[in-house]
Amino acid sequence: MQWISCAAAIILFSLVPLSHNVLSRLVGSSGAYALGTMLMLGLVAAIPAVWPPPRASCGDVRPRTFVALTIVFAGITLLAVVAFKLLVPVFAGPLDPNRGDMLVIIEHAIRLFLEGGNPYSIHKVPWDAPLSYGPVLWIPFVVPHLLRIDLRVITLATQFVVPLSLFVAAALIARRGETAKSISLLSLALALMFNPELQRFHAIGHTQIYWPLLLCFTGLLASRRYTAAAVVLGLMVAARTTFVSIVPVFFLFLASSRVLTVRQIAAFVIAAVMPFLPFLIADPETLRYAMFGVYLKLMKGFVWYSTTWTQNTYGLTGRLLERGLERYVELVQVVALLATYAAAWRSLRRGGPPEPWLVISLLVFSMTTLWPVAYLYFDVTVLAACALLARASEPGAAPAQRDRVRNSITLRVAMATAGSLVIVFTCAAIRPGASYTIDVGSPLASGFTGGGFGRDEAIADGARSVVWIEGETARVRLPRAGWRGATIAIAIKPGPSHGGSAQRVAVALNGRGLGMAALTDGWQEIRLTSRSRDWNYGFNVLDLSFSYAAPLQPESGDKRALAAAVDWIAIE
Repeated sequence: MQWISCAAAIILFSLVPLSHNVLSRLVGSSGAYALGTMLMLGLVAAIPAVWPPPRASCGDVRPRTFVALTIVFAGITLLAVVAFKLLVPVFAGPLDPNRGDMLVIIEHAIRLFLEGGNPYSIHKVPWDAPLSYGPVLWIPFVVPHLLRIDLRVITLATQFVVPLSLFVAAALIARRGETAKSISLLSLALALMFNPELQRFHAIGHTQIYWPLLLCFTGLLASRRYTAAAVVLGLMVAARTTFVSIVPVFFLFLASSRVLTVRQIAAFVIAAVMPFLPFLIADPETLRYAMFGVYLKLMKGFVWYSTTWTQNTYGLTGRLLERGLERYVELVQVVALLATYAAAWRSLRRGGPPEPWLVISLLVFSMTTLWPVAYLYFDVTVLAACALLARASEPGAAPAQRDRVRNSITLRVAMATAGSLVIVFTCAAIRPGASYTIDVGSPLASGFTGGGFGRDEAIADGARSVVWIEGETARVRLPRAGWRGATIAIAIKPGPSHGGSAQRVAVALNGRGLGMAALTDGWQEIRLTSRSRDWNYGFNVLDLSFSYAAPLQPESGDKRALAAAVDWIAIE
C-alpha cells in the first residue's frame, strides 16, 4: 500500500490548485489560498512516512507480456490524444506575450545571442524584460530556433518525457507481476498528462525543457552514481536557480552515507558555474542584474505593492503580504529552509531516503520565494514523480543487474525523449500536416481567413462557395508541420476593373515575397513557389496585396471596395 499511498499524495498535491473555487465558497478566496497551502504542505510532508521500501524480489512470476504491451500501447495512444489537443494553439497563432512572456523573451535572447550580442540584455517583448533564466534552460531552444520550429513544439515533447517514462516503467513492472507499483506509476502518468493547469501552462511554458534532467538526476541518485548525479544537479541549478534549495539535501545525504568526496563537490560546482562563465566574463554586471537584480526590483518595487498577484498564490509569502509583514519574507524563507534541512539531516542519519526531502525542500523554497508563481509547483510534482519512478526502477541486489541499470539511465531518458519527439511530430504531421486545402467559404475555413475577408460571408458563384476580399489587402493563416518548400495554389477571381487597369496581386509568406501575378477575367488558378526558408514549423501568415479595390455593384447600394473573390487555397 505504500506505493499507492505515495502516488496518491503526489497526485492530490498536484490537484490542490484545481480545488480553489470549491475552497473559496467555503472559506473565501484568501482563506482558500491559506487552506490550499496547508493541504499542499501536509501532503508533501506525508511522503517520507509513506515512501516505499527498496525493491524486493518477486520470485518466479510468469511474465505478463500482453499486459505490458497493452499498457505501452494505451500510454502512447493517450499521449497522442493530448498532443493533438495541445498542438492546436501552436499552429493557431504566434506566441502571445500578454499571456506569458517567458518563451517570447527566450526567442529574443536567442536571436540576439546568434547575432553576437549579450542574451542577458534588456529585451522589448514589447515591454522591457531581461532574460532571467540560466543557460541550461534557454540554450536547448537554439536548435528549434535555427530550424524555425515553434518553441512550444519542443516544450510539449519534453513535457511528455516523464509520462512516457512512467508508462514504460509501469509496463515493465506489470510484466513481472508487481501490480500495486505498476498502478502507482500509471496513476502518476495520467495525472501529469491530464492536469488542466499543466495543459494551460503548455501554451506559455518553458520549464518543461529541463524536466528530462530530473529523470536523470533521480535515476542516478537511486543507482548510487553520485558524481554523475552531482553533475546533473549542477546543470539543473544552471537551468533554474530554485533547484539550489535541494543541493544541501543532496550533500547532506552523501555526508550521512559517508560517501561524500571532493570530486562530487567539484563536479557539482563546475556543472553549475560553467554554463554561466562566458556571460560572466563578458559582462558580469548585466548577468547579475538579469539573474537577480531585476527580480528583486520587480517584486519589491511593483508586484508586492501595486498588484495582488503575490497574495493570490499558494505559499507563505502571500499570507505574510496580506498582513503587511513583507519585511519578514526573506527571514521566513531562511528559517523554513534551515528547519527543513535539520529535519532532513535527522532522517538521513537514521538511514532515511533522501528523495522525499529533496521534494520537501523544493516545495518549502517555492512557497517562501518572493513570488510563488503556480508553475513552481509543477517542478515539485515532476520531481516527486521522477523520484518515485527511480525508486520503482531501483536495481536489485545482483551486481550485474545494478551495473546494467546504472549504465542505462541516461540512455533510457534519451530514448524517452526521442519517443516523445516522435509522438509529437507524428501528430503534427497528421494534423495540420504539410499539405492541405483551405475551402474558403466553408465554416471550417473561418479560422484561417483573417483581415480582408470581412465577416467571412460566403456567397454562391455558380457551383462555387466563395468569399470576397474587402480592401486591397488580405491575410490568411497557414499552419504547417513541415520545412520543405511548397507550391501555394489559389483559386481566385478578380473584382470589377478599375479605370481599365488589370488587377494584380502580390503574395508574401511570413514577410518574404513570393511573387506577383496579373489576374485575368473570370476564375483562374495562380501558383507560387515557396522555399523551405520561407516556412515556419508552426504558424505562418500569407499576405495578399492587390493593386486596387472597387465596388462590385455600386448601383445596388453596396459600396464595399472589393479586390477579388477566393474559392480555395492549397499547399501542395
